[in-house]
Amino acid sequence: MAADSGDPAGLLSKYWDAVRCYADLCTTTPEDGTQLATDAFARTFREAPPWTAPHFAWLPRLLTAVRNTAAEWYAEGRGGMLDPGLRTWLDTEDPTWIPVALHGFQDMPEPDRSLLWHSQIELRPLVESAGLMGVSPARAEAEIQRTRELFRESCLRVRLHTLVDKDCRGYAKLLDVATRDPDGGALPEDLRRHLARCFDCSTAATDFALHGNRLATTLARGVLGWGSTGYLRQRHAAAAGSRPPASRARARTGIPRQHVALTLAALTVPALVLLGILLPSSDPGSPASVAAPSYSAVSLPAYPVDSPSGVPTSPSASPTPTPTPPTPSSQPSSVGLSDGTTELPGEDSPDPSPSKTSPAPSHPAASCSASYKLVNQWDGGFQAEVDLTSSTALNGWHIEWRFPDGQRITQMWNGTFTQSGARVSVTPADYNISVPAHQTLDIGFLGTWSYANEAPPSVSLNGAVCSG
Repeated sequence: MAADSGDPAGLLSKYWDAVRCYADLCTTTPEDGTQLATDAFARTFREAPPWTAPHFAWLPRLLTAVRNTAAEWYAEGRGGMLDPGLRTWLDTEDPTWIPVALHGFQDMPEPDRSLLWHSQIELRPLVESAGLMGVSPARAEAEIQRTRELFRESCLRVRLHTLVDKDCRGYAKLLDVATRDPDGGALPEDLRRHLARCFDCSTAATDFALHGNRLATTLARGVLGWGSTGYLRQRHAAAAGSRPPASRARARTGIPRQHVALTLAALTVPALVLLGILLPSSDPGSPASVAAPSYSAVSLPAYPVDSPSGVPTSPSASPTPTPTPPTPSSQPSSVGLSDGTTELPGEDSPDPSPSKTSPAPSHPAASCSASYKLVNQWDGGFQAEVDLTSSTALNGWHIEWRFPDGQRITQMWNGTFTQSGARVSVTPADYNISVPAHQTLDIGFLGTWSYANEAPPSVSLNGAVCSG
């Protein structure tokens, strides 16, 4: 895979299958998927900066354009063309929230973004990654590992700037060391105890660890948001040369000539010249001219357009001062970072776009056990329940979990829920505010799913992760 030149015809040929894959996930019919992919290409080419370099990260931008174009369709009353799960996501997602993973990815240099995406999400062969970087295959392997480490450091640095809880800030250095270990070594005892109490830190320890395969899932979810699990599975299956097992996967063909014409004709005069190369004049389906479609503004977080120096130029929230963390009452083990410092790299640089964090829990931590049970499942919907038992009596409680596959809750009993993205928060109903010790609290609900319906990795009670 050679470095991208920015030529529209070359980019269409190289990335059509990937963009069409995500567009298919977002829509209800193959025809709508083709139209969404076509509009996303046109949008990306119009908005691309004129200085794009050979190592410009085109594919993540194109995929983000698919999601943002789908949001425009929905705002314009064309929601019937979109997957019901995506419509629900657009209704409930907080447009001001920039996930830590997306922010960390945006902070990386452009060539590193491109290499990380192609190696981790698209699973391109090593020789193609080497061609993308213009280096030997032996060096490409080291470069891929370097970009994985850079993404991990960038995300943890962003997260550190958002932390206000003094215990979480105190354990940030240990968390950095634990996630850096490529073999997933044993955690220090004091960090292990903290992760058992803190839902956010335990999630970060899983999401940003170099060992295992979680880093790719974290990257895809941060950049794409909705449909990331389905996209990741289909692209990994395509790289392995097999069709994904998703029941709703649709067969795709090569680039339709008419839609290449629609895309290129919506761009620039030089693009029209390419029609003579891509579409012979004898093709009866080729349009003579197509007007560029108009779009309204989208409030969802958009992929940034960087300046040549690598500094994002897209508007961002004003930086908020990072409070100086008080010394924790019980200090964690003192561990330095890989560069010999005692702070995360770049800690003193301001955070241009703070991410959302959860406030410290208002309830004392409790020892608990929880189980997640899928009661029933049908096409697009499911019924599940969470059974939780606390070793201490509860007088008011707060339960949380995160869905890994974009599931959305539509109805709940024995609790009152709120959902923001993947995070679900449950508080008591009027009749079960108090729960005796060792009595099972069961919470049932109905929800929607698309392409995957895996169980949450953990459930927390009053900020403490339950066993289960």
